[in-house]
Amino acid sequence: MIHDNFLPKYYLKELQEYFLGDNCEWHYSPNTTYYCPDDIDFGSMGFSLNLCVDGEYFPTFPATLCRSLITSAQEIAEDFSKSLMKPYRARADMTIYNPDRFRHSIHTDYNFPHTTAIFYLNTSDGNTLLFDDDKIVNEIEPVENRLFVFDGLSPHTGHSPSQHKQRVLINMNFVKK
Repeated sequence: MIHDNFLPKYYLKELQEYFLGDNCEWHYSPNTTYYCPDDIDFGSMGFSLNLCVDGEYFPTFPATLCRSLITSAQEIAEDFSKSLMKPYRARADMTIYNPDRFRHSIHTDYNFPHTTAIFYLNTSDGNTLLFDDDKIVNEIEPVENRLFVFDGLSPHTGHSPSQHKQRVLINMNFVKK
């Protein structure tokens, strides 16, 4: 389920000014797909920033800034899943330029039922891919202000951008209440 022009322009601008500006305190991650401190796959590196974990929001400016986005995405996740949901995890992710159009590992965020929502903060190459039996069934372009919602148990991945400096998104996972 794709929702373009998801947020009001003023709120999108606030998010972009922070996450695409020079004040965001990104944390280096050797692998943006999953935690692997000794990862030797150089193309998988990027940056992330936790906003909410296990349903608890971090007491930080970025978490407060994103709370309305997460709440709005939660409503869409509830429509999608046809049940009441609550945030389980939310984090900002930035993958950076890789001239080889690096495709990250195919994965699910968790191995229990959940709904995933990806909000794209900037337009970039580096599509998100959904799989079924190792076949691509959906390919979503990262377009600013686009929300993409899907069954979190669907294997998926993304690409690092090869034509832009960065691909920045907010990844949100919701579970049933």
